[in-house]
Amino acid sequence: MKLLRYLPLMLLAACFQACGDGMIKNKQTDSVENTVQQVVQPVERKVNHVLQVEYTEDLIGDWVGMFEPDTAYMKADEEGGSLSHKITISIDQINGTEVKGHSVVAGNYRPFTGTVEDEEKKFVFTVAEPGDDQFDGKFDFTIPKGDSLLIGGWKSYKEIKIPARNYKLNKRFFKYDPQRRLEDFPYVNWKKSKQQEQDYDGEKSMEEAFYSTTEDVRKYNASTQELKREKVANMKKADIYILRNSIFARHGFSFKNKDLMTYFDMQEWYMPVSINIEKNLTALEKKNISLLMKYEKHAEEYYDVFGR
Repeated sequence: MKLLRYLPLMLLAACFQACGDGMIKNKQTDSVENTVQQVVQPVERKVNHVLQVEYTEDLIGDWVGMFEPDTAYMKADEEGGSLSHKITISIDQINGTEVKGHSVVAGNYRPFTGTVEDEEKKFVFTVAEPGDDQFDGKFDFTIPKGDSLLIGGWKSYKEIKIPARNYKLNKRFFKYDPQRRLEDFPYVNWKKSKQQEQDYDGEKSMEEAFYSTTEDVRKYNASTQELKREKVANMKKADIYILRNSIFARHGFSFKNKDLMTYFDMQEWYMPVSINIEKNLTALEKKNISLLMKYEKHAEEYYDVFGR
């Protein structure tokens, strides 16, 4: 019965984690630390913070949602949700009909350029990525007037596993908020498990238990609280791992690690907007990261059974 209410989310996460490198537009790397150092020169932009689009100046800003595979390119035994990921499309500059912007998805920041047409009831965009990355492609999307939606499709230049995707994104304004709390569902690594004895009303049985966080992970906020050594020393390994990476998530860091992508994509507040957030970390966050990393490697692992 324990954590039964999380089963739908856990099954969805299992689908996400089962996918290979073809699930998203870039290859995976093993750790956040490998990607935090990437440097991207941002394009200056002026966001007017108008949610409902009416005029050209209202188009500047970030649009966030799921990057869904086109079903025409999926095999019969694949599920669309298992190949989806959260994306941010940013419109940075508009000069006449010329457009500059970028996309951020799965640890990949890709600039694009193109055109926009101002039609009677909508704005119509055609923009293209440079083509120097094997997962680059072309975006075609529309933004209806009087709305805050961006709707369209993407097609890759090269032959890849999923060469076409669709998306329906909402306009959102990113603001770093250290008070963001982790939502009430666990992180689970479905690829790491062991047999564990369970006792259900006196009936004992051996069941498959999965590497996961405990309820303790939600007791702390590593962006607002100074973590104490005696507390961290007794934390489970996955709790330390998620606490550390929750700091990056609050800053809008776009993860390449598949397990972290899966977990933070399910956080309603999470927006992937950057691959270079190290300079934005606060002194408290840096101190907590240092402490968490000190204990993470040798911390005790926790396993739990889900779905009963």
